[in-house]
Amino acid sequence: MDCEEVNGKVKIWPLWRSWDGLRKIWSFIGEADRWIVRDGQSIKFWYDRWLRGSRVVDLIVNDIQVPRRLSAMVSDFFEDGLWCLPLFASPQMAVIRDNVYVQQLPSIVFLDKRVWSLMESRRCTVWSGWEGLKVKNDIQPWYRLVWMKGLLPRFSIFGWRFAHDSLPTNDKVARQQFFDSQWYGFPSIEELFSWWERKARVISLRKIWLALVILIPFHIWSERNSRRFENLHRHHSLVVKAVLRDLVDFSTLVDVNVKTVTELLISRRLQVKIAPIVPRRIIEVIWQCPLLDCFKLNIDGCSLGNPGCAGAGGIIRD
Repeated sequence: MDCEEVNGKVKIWPLWRSWDGLRKIWSFIGEADRWIVRDGQSIKFWYDRWLRGSRVVDLIVNDIQVPRRLSAMVSDFFEDGLWCLPLFASPQMAVIRDNVYVQQLPSIVFLDKRVWSLMESRRCTVWSGWEGLKVKNDIQPWYRLVWMKGLLPRFSIFGWRFAHDSLPTNDKVARQQFFDSQWYGFPSIEELFSWWERKARVISLRKIWLALVILIPFHIWSERNSRRFENLHRHHSLVVKAVLRDLVDFSTLVDVNVKTVTELLISRRLQVKIAPIVPRRIIEVIWQCPLLDCFKLNIDGCSLGNPGCAGAGGIIRD
């Protein structure tokens, strides 16, 4: 049982609360694991997922009564490397019997193998478990702007709350009350983010432009709160300087590449850090003839994935 101290007293939580969570996890693991039949001695014929990723008991319709606590193992139904299931009068059991006979048995006896169906490697990992358990919603079009590399966590969290219309202010910023004036811009924040991202395709310094969609509202929101709750009024030029200061910090965490003279002038005006250009290294490769009375074999190959299709070739000459 779990204990917790509340108001100087020890409060005991019932043990079933912990077991309830464990049962959910265990149920998830049971649905994700699979068995590969080899010797059949470790696989329960009725209750383990070995027949095309399903349990035999789940393939039976409710109108057929299946006894509880069946203890038969898969090894009880094959002998000398061949399946030996009895004949069934039920058409459903006959179909299951045919599916069992389609499954091939190994010619050499090995131990049964339990694998994880959520990974191609068949190995259970924490990441695959989290991916299977978490609630998956549709990817929002603005997620790349909010969780952009280089943005500090406080900016990303602000952007996430800004997109969900959940900023902790009296008036919702999305409706909009920046500096106590009505908003006449985009009808929704999603459309603002969408327009901002489309604009980045034709504008200089794309990464800098994308970061501004979070930094500008953040400092406007901060100034609005300072004016309303702390009675502190700054000149708009100080707000702009604060945005540029955070923009410089952002440029130190990402690679800002400059390709044109216009981008160079803009980056200098904003005082952002430019990523150094790595010069290309040219390696000259020369083929030389083999020595007299010798042969040279040159080979090359590649693979499309691992595992995947692969090919190789070679040529011999004197």
